[in-house]
Amino acid sequence: MKLLPGSLYGRMVLVLAASLLLSQAASQLLNFFDRGSSIYRLNAEQMASRIARTASLINRIPPGARNAVVTELGAKSDFRIQLGNQPIDIESGFAELNEYEKNFAADIRDAMNPPLLTTVEITRAARAQTPDEVEPPSANAFENWIARRFYFLLPATFSVVAQIELEDGSTAAFFVRMPQEPLSQVEALLPRLLIWAAIIFLMSLFIGRMITRSLRQLDRAVQRIGKNPAGGDSDRPVIIPAHGPIELQRLIARFNETQERIRRYIIERSSLLAAISHDLRTPITRMRLRAELLPEAQRAKFIHDLKEMEDLVGSSLDLFAELGKSRERYPVDINALLESIITDWGDTGTPIKLAGQANAAYPTEPAMLKRAINNLISNGIRYGNRVEMSVVDSPRQLRIFIRDHGPGIPEADRERVFEPFVRLEPSRNRNSGGSGIGMAITRNIARWHQGDVYLDNAPDGGLIAEIRLPRQTPAARR
Repeated sequence: MKLLPGSLYGRMVLVLAASLLLSQAASQLLNFFDRGSSIYRLNAEQMASRIARTASLINRIPPGARNAVVTELGAKSDFRIQLGNQPIDIESGFAELNEYEKNFAADIRDAMNPPLLTTVEITRAARAQTPDEVEPPSANAFENWIARRFYFLLPATFSVVAQIELEDGSTAAFFVRMPQEPLSQVEALLPRLLIWAAIIFLMSLFIGRMITRSLRQLDRAVQRIGKNPAGGDSDRPVIIPAHGPIELQRLIARFNETQERIRRYIIERSSLLAAISHDLRTPITRMRLRAELLPEAQRAKFIHDLKEMEDLVGSSLDLFAELGKSRERYPVDINALLESIITDWGDTGTPIKLAGQANAAYPTEPAMLKRAINNLISNGIRYGNRVEMSVVDSPRQLRIFIRDHGPGIPEADRERVFEPFVRLEPSRNRNSGGSGIGMAITRNIARWHQGDVYLDNAPDGGLIAEIRLPRQTPAARR
């Protein structure tokens, strides 16, 4: 469903908040209606008792003095009194009384003293606040039917007219604003429910974040091991603490074991291949000595082939050495490092322009980072004659760009150049195309920093190589 959040954290917060809010709302409503019914009943009984006492008082007063007394009582009471010789004709349209009104009428009868005053007529008039404001009912039969059955939905200002026949045959009509029924006060619950909703939402955010914290750590670790399977910043796997449910703890424990096995496998493989490459140097050296005994015409070709084999073995040793090294990082002045690289290339007659600067030191192993940058510069000079270097720094990442002015690399081949011993140079001549491991070493170094290397063709020609290094590792950003 599109309305559901995409993340597990969002869905967990939604489910927790909705469940707790619904249960709290139901609890509040049940409690409110239970108390409200009792309060309403008590208020109705008190009102009935007051009306009965007032009617008894009026009954004992001579008819000529009743109007003055009624006027004085009306000013002090929360109901209005109207005297008459005949009952007031109020076409309320509500012949069927609800439970509260029936109880209200019974309470008035029970409270009447003397008991001769037994004629009590209850008529409900919608929105009637004073005797002059009694409105006729709706002409719509459906609305009247709804009002009879769902009386609790009426506005809180409706009145009840209680007409009591006195001993002398006259009538006293009491226009009473009935105490509000429980469901007519539902709006009083809204602020309380809104406060509870805010509290529940904040609690759900906290609980959801606490439960999914280990999942976020696991996600970052999976990304990290995808970039650098050999290990973390110091070639050691970052062990994720096992928190949360038992199933999640088991998953994290299995992941920690798996990444340790992967690290050991890579190191053992690299050590084995490095040992093989190293052992190959001995027979190559013997073959070089024996080549000196060959005739001149054959010797040159044989030595050339041996030189290629020796370069290949040396390149393999370099690659496996980088994969197997364990190094520590410490803050390095990147601007000084780049200046030293430019100076070294300038001494060989290759000037390099630098734009931008790093805003702060960067934790690295300078020899490794220097080698990665030099590999990109070397490729740029080999294929593009000249290069420029630029730096873009931000709180989140450090970006170093090396641009050449060569033919660039087709998009389909940009990932292939990072594979060991892959050379796009068609001549297959190692003197012009290199051994094919420089880019692999560069990417390996960048990923050791939890970064990466990206290639793109410049709009006006040439290749732009970018080393992107995070200022904060995923572990530090959590």
